[in-house]
Amino acid sequence: MKKNLKTLCKVAILGSILTFALAACGGSDNGNGDEYPPATNGSDVEPPAGQVFYAGSHTATEAGVWGFITVTLNTTETEITSVDIHHQETGLYVDGAFVAIQNAILETQDPRVVDAVAGATASTLPLLTAAEQAFLYAQGVPITEASPFIPGTYAGIVRDYVGGIGEGETVILVTFNETDITAIEIVSHMYTGETLTAEDEAALIAAAMAWQDMPAIEGAEDMIANFTAALDWATIIASTPTTITMVEAPAGVDAGDLATGVYVYIAEGRNDYIVIIMGVLDGAIFRTALHHRETAAFVNTAFPQVLEAVVTGQTAQVDTIAGATFSTGLVIDGLQELVEQAGN
Repeated sequence: MKKNLKTLCKVAILGSILTFALAACGGSDNGNGDEYPPATNGSDVEPPAGQVFYAGSHTATEAGVWGFITVTLNTTETEITSVDIHHQETGLYVDGAFVAIQNAILETQDPRVVDAVAGATASTLPLLTAAEQAFLYAQGVPITEASPFIPGTYAGIVRDYVGGIGEGETVILVTFNETDITAIEIVSHMYTGETLTAEDEAALIAAAMAWQDMPAIEGAEDMIANFTAALDWATIIASTPTTITMVEAPAGVDAGDLATGVYVYIAEGRNDYIVIIMGVLDGAIFRTALHHRETAAFVNTAFPQVLEAVVTGQTAQVDTIAGATFSTGLVIDGLQELVEQAGN
């Protein structure tokens, strides 16, 4: 199960990012194709004396506004001869800027001294980051393989049933170290006509932590399918670099009438899902957090502002942030839903 699940994670991550990017904006690959080659380099040592680069093609990828931007530097032993760019950005805004950067890299022979282009900063910055990484690969800087997981606790959520029966949510919290699952908590499983005993839940958790197939439990097939799907989603999140934004309420906020608990909502962002988490204690919102892969240039300031407004004012009726209206609107809508849930 472990091998198959990790393969699923890698495929699902790439598929979900590209699917949502294309569906959300109508972006195109602008004739560059849709294949994203892995990062490559020629060696793991410096080039021999008299050489600047290892001859060959050297590739790196970064997340742009609407999808991945992949840059390939083609080099001889002494110069960069061409720069290939594959992307999903909107051509109207970036075509001229990307050509300008290609020309600048060829002229300077070093992407590290090339500046982003005004008017297309959010796309040209990750382009240059990828180009700089490819430049280092061309010089022999080795590629290191990352750990399978980013340590932390992640929510896996499935709405309704995989089998299509009943309504509700399956929510599990899965804790990972760098290589394995270390703990699983089943937060909720709202099922109709099916029950799981404590022993059944323990068996599911034990199988998941051992990366084994789920046990067969008669009469609980849909529950097990939902648990497995939620586990897969938590593993996907743990396997992908994610920005986590968290804001805690200031001391002395007035207690409200919300029910104590941890509430989770998933919204479809521009690049991938946004996991919205709200913690309530003694009637008040004491903490809010986001797990997301939205473009940093747009949301790194906006998201904390929204969360700060919510925990300070103890309400989700807050304004969107100019420049990140779409993404902050999704977060606000999700928080409003969570406040409604906590108030019922």
